Amino acid sequence: MDWATRKVLAWRLSNTLEASFCVEASNEAIAKYGPPEIMNTDQGSQFTGAAWITPLTDAKIKISMPLGVCKQTPAGNRWAWSLPRHYLYRKAVAIT
Repeated sequence: MDWATRKVLAWRLSNTLEASFCVEASNEAIAKYGPPEIMNTDQGSQFTGAAWITPLTDAKIKISMPLGVCKQTPAGNRWAWSLPRHYLYRKAVAIT
């Protein structure tokens, strides 16, 4: 998500904490819109490993990871909560 415009640049959804889906979304956004100056993430395990950090540091992208804040990325959290619930849960949901 671009913080200035609140535009979602790329997204993925996964039920694991692996970094691969985050790296894929980041690569897609960078390919479409160019590298950002700063990448803001939370402290999830998918954002603290080498699979995520190495490509960003190699591209000279600064990483912002606030410490000790409960809701570290409020715009991202608001966007995630706007997703239909059937995307977030494995249980099938009948849409009428």
